[in-house]
Amino acid sequence: MAKAETGRMGVVTALVRSSFLVNAVYAQVSRAYGLPPQQGQLLCVLMPQPYGMSELGAMLGLAKSSLTGLGGAGRAHG
Repeated sequence: MAKAETGRMGVVTALVRSSFLVNAVYAQVSRAYGLPPQQGQLLCVLMPQPYGMSELGAMLGLAKSSLTGLGGAGRAHG
């Protein structure tokens, strides 16, 4: 049983590290375009297709008011 738990821990650790790496890429690319990382993430989510506010909120873990502010700031940036 200990080996199974160790294997599972390895997968969890790998997923957490992957998440940090993805967030670092969002931050790096966003900086290159003068955007905050959250706007970069929003643009990456919206690239393949448009989503409604509730779908975006669920994907990004944000409230509708936060999404509205994020989108408004993006529009102001150009």
